[in-house]
Amino acid sequence: MPHPQKNPGPVTGRVLARPSTSLAPRILILGGGFAGVTTALTLAKRCAGVLPVHITLVSAQNFFLFTPMLAEAATGAVETRHVLYPIRPLCGDRGVEFGEMVVESIDLDRRRVVARHRRSDIRQHVHYDKLVLALGATPNVAMAPGATEHALTFKGVGDAVRIRNRVIDLFEAAALTDDPWVRKRLLTFVVVGAGHAGTELMGALEELARGILLRHYPSIPRNAVRLVLVGSAVLPQTATNLAAYAREQLLERGIELETARAAGVSAEGLALQDGRVIPSNCVIWTAGNRVSPVIADLPLAKARDGRLLVNEFCEVKGARDVYALGDNAAQTDPHTGAPD
Repeated sequence: MPHPQKNPGPVTGRVLARPSTSLAPRILILGGGFAGVTTALTLAKRCAGVLPVHITLVSAQNFFLFTPMLAEAATGAVETRHVLYPIRPLCGDRGVEFGEMVVESIDLDRRRVVARHRRSDIRQHVHYDKLVLALGATPNVAMAPGATEHALTFKGVGDAVRIRNRVIDLFEAAALTDDPWVRKRLLTFVVVGAGHAGTELMGALEELARGILLRHYPSIPRNAVRLVLVGSAVLPQTATNLAAYAREQLLERGIELETARAAGVSAEGLALQDGRVIPSNCVIWTAGNRVSPVIADLPLAKARDGRLLVNEFCEVKGARDVYALGDNAAQTDPHTGAPD
């Protein structure tokens, strides 16, 4: 049975990848992260002069974010402009058409994606012959009550700047009080989630707080700064020996590792499921992701976390000519059956 589709409204503006009688297949890639941009540029390079194709990349942002250095951007070790790269010239130089749009829905039966510009009413029906889903994921702050209202997230450049500003503001406030308990709360920084993002961020925060800021606040003793990384294990998806090394390094740098699960976030700090509370004015949430609502709406087989089931070629099960990559894909090891 065809999946019911919302009325997408009229098409306005110039149409990308319109229906065509050309023999060149239309490859539509959704998402401007590592998976989407790499796929677009690699296909353009390998097909050039060999196979005529029309490649279109659609992303909600017109820049590519180099996420491995986002933690350094949060602490000011690198400028934010050094972790961003404009997508349009990157694509244009290789013959890839680009559209800065938010994907609203995907019609698998009509092989059509409905998207719009995020700051206008301009809407497009983008047709495809082959579709690549690389829309990424967003922090699942709904996992704990109060996280949406009281926790900072760590996904984009805006988040990085907000974290840095919060840390500096709290140091300024701590410099104005002689109350050790008030100061301790102001200078307790909590990161929830000990995966790659959380662990990298915590290491960068330690360098910022103790390695840089303390030098400018002589009235604040070193032991007033408390750093807490909350997670069942450090780097759980990494090889055991590397995870153990990372854990050892965190402990050597005076970072507390808390294995109790987070129960909620409030203006008072982070509540743990065992009843304890970590008083803090700076709780940063990196634990857990949720897939794009567009992916969640697709009537296709998914893993428990909402990712699309794919085979060893990243082909989505139950959908012809549709591929999923990165945080949108759930692939199992063909030998062990274990999830990726």
